[in-house]
Amino acid sequence: MTTLGAGLALLVGFVLGLLGGGGAVLTVPILIYALHVPVKTAIATSLCVVGLVAFIGFLSHLRQRTVVTRVALAFGPPAVVAAYAGAKIAKHISPTAQLVLFAVVGLAGSVLMLRGTFRKSTESVDDEYEFKADRRTLVLLALQGLGVGLLTGLIGVG
Repeated sequence: MTTLGAGLALLVGFVLGLLGGGGAVLTVPILIYALHVPVKTAIATSLCVVGLVAFIGFLSHLRQRTVVTRVALAFGPPAVVAAYAGAKIAKHISPTAQLVLFAVVGLAGSVLMLRGTFRKSTESVDDEYEFKADRRTLVLLALQGLGVGLLTGLIGVG
């Protein structure tokens, strides 16, 4: 089981490094079904594992100057507060309900990503990104951060 866990951990790290996300979607099922970790423990462990791996990836991107700090600062703090609240709420939710919510979020994310994949884009790809920090954008980012944080605290994936 240790060899299996190590191999799957390498896979999760590779996916996180390649895509910048998706680690928790892989980590939670790996912990539950491959390593037989209880659901609540798997969710909490996933948060720790993915958080550490994501932080290492963040440092690399920070050096490459691909991080938009103003976006991170608008989105991050509300997400952290909501994740804490979500973890508190999760204590009162059954493991089965958490797994059902996990599956629904994973399926919804998959559908939303695939939906845009098959459309032809008429926009040109521009490597430059300029963040427009108007009040509406900052409020929307904060609200999205709250939603993602709540989901992260509840099911270990945002």
